[in-house]
Amino acid sequence: MVQYEVTRMQCLTMSIHVAQKTTCDTSKVAGWKLVHGDVFRPPRYGMLLSLFLGSGVQIFFMTMITLGITAHCSVLLILVDTFGYLV
Repeated sequence: MVQYEVTRMQCLTMSIHVAQKTTCDTSKVAGWKLVHGDVFRPPRYGMLLSLFLGSGVQIFFMTMITLGITAHCSVLLILVDTFGYLV
C-alpha cells in the first residue's frame, strides 16, 4: 500500500514537471518565431495583387481629387451667390 502511494506521488510529480517544462518551451517559441515563415513568404498571386493594389490606389486618389475639386467649386459658387462677386 505504501509503495503504491509513493509510486503514485512520483508519477504525479514527474507529470507536473514535464507539463511545466513543455509550457516553458512553447513560450520561448511563441511570437516572432511562429510567424517568421509567413512574413517573408512571397504572395501566391503577386502580379494579380499588384494589379489590384495599383488600380485601387488610382481609383481612391482620383475620387479624392474629384471630391476636392467639387467641394472647392461649390464653395466658390456659394460665395458668388452670397456676395454677388468672385472673391
